[in-house]
Amino acid sequence: MKIEIKNKDCVFITLNNKVYYIDDSTDESIIDSWELKDYCQNCGSSLGIYNGDAEEDYNNSFCSKGCYYKYTNKN
Repeated sequence: MKIEIKNKDCVFITLNNKVYYIDDSTDESIIDSWELKDYCQNCGSSLGIYNGDAEEDYNNSFCSKGCYYKYTNKN
């Protein structure tokens, strides 16, 4: 899970390959969500050639060795 607090009224929550957007900065109580296609399914790190955090030999399930070990409880 990744939580990005933009200000006291706006937050993005990335969870299980989906982004949840909550915004009450204009007193409209906006709540939206969308699927992520280019993010690690476990930790939410961005993937891809231009802005990816992933190591070259990993995929959508586990973007790095650290991610694999963290989410499978293997050392």
